[in-house]
Amino acid sequence: MSDITIVNMYFADLDGDGKGGFVPLGPLYLTAALEEAGFAVDFRDYLVAGRQFKDPVALTSILSFLEGSAGILAVGCSSCTLPVVIMALESWKRERPDATVILGGIGPTGVAAQILEYFPFIDIIILGEGEHTIVDLMRTLESGGRLDRVRGIIHRREDAIILNPPRPRIRDLDSLPFPAYHKVDLNQYTCTGLITARGCPFQCTFCDVAPFWGRGHCHRRSITNVMREIRLLSEEYGQETITVFDETFPISRGRVMEFCRAIKKEDVKLRWTCSARISPMDPDLLREMKASGCFMVFYGVESGSDHVLRLTKKGYTRREAELVIDSSLRLMFVNAFFMWGFPFESIADFFQTLEFVEQTARAGVIPVVHIVNSLPLSELYLQNKDNLRFLPQLYEGSLLLKHPEIVALIENFPTVFPGFYHCDSLILEKFEIARGRGLANNLITLDALGQEYASYYSGED
Repeated sequence: MSDITIVNMYFADLDGDGKGGFVPLGPLYLTAALEEAGFAVDFRDYLVAGRQFKDPVALTSILSFLEGSAGILAVGCSSCTLPVVIMALESWKRERPDATVILGGIGPTGVAAQILEYFPFIDIIILGEGEHTIVDLMRTLESGGRLDRVRGIIHRREDAIILNPPRPRIRDLDSLPFPAYHKVDLNQYTCTGLITARGCPFQCTFCDVAPFWGRGHCHRRSITNVMREIRLLSEEYGQETITVFDETFPISRGRVMEFCRAIKKEDVKLRWTCSARISPMDPDLLREMKASGCFMVFYGVESGSDHVLRLTKKGYTRREAELVIDSSLRLMFVNAFFMWGFPFESIADFFQTLEFVEQTARAGVIPVVHIVNSLPLSELYLQNKDNLRFLPQLYEGSLLLKHPEIVALIENFPTVFPGFYHCDSLILEKFEIARGRGLANNLITLDALGQEYASYYSGED
C-alpha cells in the first residue's frame, strides 16, 4: 500500500507519433526524495494517462484517473491547469473527506493563500522547491506532529490559514537523488529532459520562474553529477535525445563548454537541445554545442519591438536577436517564442512582433506565438493586477474553456486564476489582426508542425 499518491496534472499535447510532452521532472524528483526517505509512492502522470479519455478535462475523466489514490494526495500543476485541478479535487475530497490534499508547483505557489481562503478542501500547499519539504511534511503527517513546524508550506488549521517560515533553497543539488525514472515509461514522451541548474538571475517582468526559485539565486549541479545522470538515461533507459530544462542553460559560457567537452570525452551517443537567452550566445559557443550533439536551441525572443524588449527587461535589442538567430540557424534548428498583449505594447509594437515572427519563420525558425498571461509571481501582474479582464474568446479551441463550469470558476475567482486575465486595453483588436494572419494564440505550434517536429527528436532530420 502506498503512503502517498503524487500526481502530475497536465494535459497531453500530442505530437505526430501520439506521444505527449516532456518527462515531468519536478514530480519525479519529489518521488525520488520520498522513496529515498523510505516512503512508498504511487506516481501518476495525467499527461500520459489523459490520452485514454475522449475529453481529458471532463470531471468524470479526472476522477476515474484518481481512483484508488492513497490517503495523502499531492498534485502538481501550472497556472493553466489549476482551474480543472481545483474543480476535480472538490469532488474527489467529497468522496474522501478524511484524505489530505496537497498542492504544489509554480501554479499554486503564487496564489496559495487565495486557494486556501476560497477552497476548504485543499489542506496544504508546498511553496517553491519541494524535495526537502515533502519529506519533512510526510514525516510530520505520519507521526501526527505539528504542521506549523514544517518550513516551506502554507496550511489550514481550523479556520485559520497559517503561512510557515520559508525553507532555504537547496544549494547542493548533487545531494538530490535523480528523478524516479523507473516510475514512468520514457518512450511515452516526446523527449526526456534533465536539469543542470535551478534558478534564473534575470529580471524579465512577465515571468514567474525567477521569483519562484528566488530571484537572482541560481544553484548548479556539478558536470560530473550531470554526466552520471546522462549515462543512466543512455545506458539503462536507452535514451538518445535529451532536453536540458534549465531556464537559461548557456548563462555560464565556461560551464557550457565544460558540459560539451564532457559529452565528447564520455563518447555518449546523445543528441540534445536546450533553452537559451539571446544575450550570452556567440558563434564559437554555438559551434561547440553543435559538435557535442546539440541540434536545436529554444530562444525566448518575446517581441520584435525594442520598446517592448526594454520595458520587459530582456537585455537585448531586436537586431541582436536577429544576429544570434542567424548564427544559430547556420548550425542547428531554432525554436523561437514570441508574446503579444503587453499593456504598454502599442499597435506599432504589435505589428513589429508579427513581422518578426514571419521574418524568422521564412528564415527557417520554428516560431511559437502566444498571448501574455498575468502570472501571479511576475512583476507585470503585480503592477497591473487591478486592471485585468477575462476574455474567453481569446482562447478559442482551449480544452478547459469548452466547459462552462470552468469558465464560471475562473470568472468567480479572478485572484486565484489571474493567468487567464489580461491588462492590455487593445487586446481584442490585436487578436483579430493576429488571427487574420494565423498568429493569434499558439497557432504556430508543435502541433501544427506535427511529424516534422517529432522527426527532429527522432533523428530523422
